[in-house]
Amino acid sequence: EETRERYTHDYDVSPPIGMTTTFIHEGKEAHVYSRPSTPTRCRTEAVLAALESQGGIQAEATLFSSGLAAAHAAISVLMQQNKAKRRLLLSRPLYHGIREVAASLLAMN
Repeated sequence: EETRERYTHDYDVSPPIGMTTTFIHEGKEAHVYSRPSTPTRCRTEAVLAALESQGGIQAEATLFSSGLAAAHAAISVLMQQNKAKRRLLLSRPLYHGIREVAASLLAMN
């Protein structure tokens, strides 16, 4: 009976998806604009990190607003880890924007 009562009232079984693009800024940790941060993105990152965490090792998860942004971040990390070599191997069938990002990052280092 208690379980049935619980599901007959209106409340979120899963958190709602935040569809807004701008937020009221109420402090340092608040969401301001949807590209860098949204409540939905923060919850999703927390869930993914919890799923990936094992054996007392806490994982982190980061979501990006586009595939190109994710590729930029991944290439940047690889470039930082391999500063001495300065080589990057990319496949031929590749989105042109990723090739441009890689070329510009290689030129910067």
